[in-house]
Amino acid sequence: MTSQLPRWAVTPAVLGVWLLLKVHAVAAWVIQVNQYGDTDYYLWAVANATRDWSMSAWLPEYPTPAAWFLQVPYLLGATTDQGYRAAFMLLVSLVDLAFVVLLLRRLGEATAVAWIVLCTLAGQLALLR
Repeated sequence: MTSQLPRWAVTPAVLGVWLLLKVHAVAAWVIQVNQYGDTDYYLWAVANATRDWSMSAWLPEYPTPAAWFLQVPYLLGATTDQGYRAAFMLLVSLVDLAFVVLLLRRLGEATAVAWIVLCTLAGQLALLR
């Protein structure tokens, strides 16, 4: 006999899996290994670009709209290495959560769970870039 969650409980269960695996990814691939990824570079470039408003000069490898996205944590007050990294991961995680909700609505639970697992397996890449 197979037991299935009622339809109304599936989405909260998938979102619970997302939260659990996101916390695991942060603990395993960022905190435990003291990983910084590119966030220190982003903070340095954004701090310099904020002075002269020239994102393209400080982050020439990124299209300007993408570079503007990197300014959001800094403009919200995250001006230290640890603060910027935490704010960046939170912002990236919120975008990821919005995408998971979109997948749930458009393509169903299996697709959303596959995306969640893929992002978890990507580790720091999915959190810090």
